[in-house]
Amino acid sequence: MNLRFSKRTSRSSCLPPLLLFLLILTAQVSGYGSAHPALADTIIIGGKYLVVEHSLEYDTLSNNQSSEPTKPVKAKPKRMWRAGFEAAPGAQFNRLRSTEEGFALIDEFVGINVRTEAAMSASAFVEYRLAKSNFWIHSGVGIDFFTVSGSGAELNTLSDSVFVYRSPQTNKLQAIERFRYPIGTEFDTIDVVISGRSVAFSAIHFPLHFAYSTSLSRKLELDVFAGADVRLLNVSENDELVMLSERNSDYQLVDLSRPEAVRSLIVSPVIGSRIRFKLDKKWMLLAGVRVAHMPSAFVGDAVPFTHNAVRASLSLGWSYTFD
Repeated sequence: MNLRFSKRTSRSSCLPPLLLFLLILTAQVSGYGSAHPALADTIIIGGKYLVVEHSLEYDTLSNNQSSEPTKPVKAKPKRMWRAGFEAAPGAQFNRLRSTEEGFALIDEFVGINVRTEAAMSASAFVEYRLAKSNFWIHSGVGIDFFTVSGSGAELNTLSDSVFVYRSPQTNKLQAIERFRYPIGTEFDTIDVVISGRSVAFSAIHFPLHFAYSTSLSRKLELDVFAGADVRLLNVSENDELVMLSERNSDYQLVDLSRPEAVRSLIVSPVIGSRIRFKLDKKWMLLAGVRVAHMPSAFVGDAVPFTHNAVRASLSLGWSYTFD
């Protein structure tokens, strides 16, 4: 018996084994995948794993933004207090003028308009900065010394024959004596010695100034200030002044020893400036100038003259700044 197989029949018989092989292979791959899930960022080649590593570079120059917010930098607070000591030697320019009609002080009579006297003050002070600005309040307590001078003369030692005084030149006083004789009248000229007469004051001194401070450089600061100085006066020495008649030989003595003749308190307007040199962050040296108007140290109703004065001073000292 002969068996014949056609070519079509042989092809059909090969398909089932091929389908079965593909089905088994698919099941194995699917089962492996479910048991071993694929790793992220991993490449599988021939059953081996290749891990891919990532690196990130951040350019801080091209992008200055940070993931965390930057805290603002707080400014260093300005120091609010200063304390120190200051001495102010100077000169006081005094001017006295008579208020009594027909009479003049000897200074007026001989042409002395202003007398220059030494003055001195020294004070300890504190300063407070206003609202963290460049403005400061300056206050303190100290001592003060000054003198008001005039001219005097021992006119009561002259004879009763003096009938007039004259001043032929500045700071020179003469008395003219007149003698009557039966045969005529004789005139003699006598030089009168002029001596200084003064009233010396000491005082407790209370400065109250408002100052503006600005920086000139890393080491230098400039203060400009204005305010007032309050002085409680005490008379330490007192003399008489002399007033002369401008028309005849009359004269009178001005007694300044009476308590009611001298004021107990005066308030002096003052302006000035000072330079501060920084030794370090807290210590400074001070140097400056100031000008003050000194009101009359005398009670106008009790003395027959007016008194006006201006004081110009240099100041030297130091200060310490507190945090």
